[in-house]
Amino acid sequence: MSENKNIIIFGDSAGRLLIGDKVNETETQVSVTQPHIVDIHPQEGGQMGIRFIPSSYLELFEDGGNGTWDFPKSTHSFNDLVVSEQAVALYVQILEVYEKTRMSLNAEIQESADNVVSMTD
Repeated sequence: MSENKNIIIFGDSAGRLLIGDKVNETETQVSVTQPHIVDIHPQEGGQMGIRFIPSSYLELFEDGGNGTWDFPKSTHSFNDLVVSEQAVALYVQILEVYEKTRMSLNAEIQESADNVVSMTD
């Protein structure tokens, strides 16, 4: 899954950092897939932790949120910072786990749907 990825981190107008796979860029916008909010939070012992939170509830979308999201350059900050290999690996791992979970849930939902009796039957 990490092949052919162009993982970028960028900021939005609310001061959040986002991470995603850049698939296109024009003069006015950057398009990414699977955008996640980068959540940096304190942990026990005074250390900082990092989480990637989906920018939307992906189950709301037919394709599981795998579509392209367009972010306007006028309201987002893009730069040439290189994302660390560790951050890319964590992001890709999260996406792989999500995809396996989603596929498993879809199979369970379909199996249970076969046993549902419609009110019109």
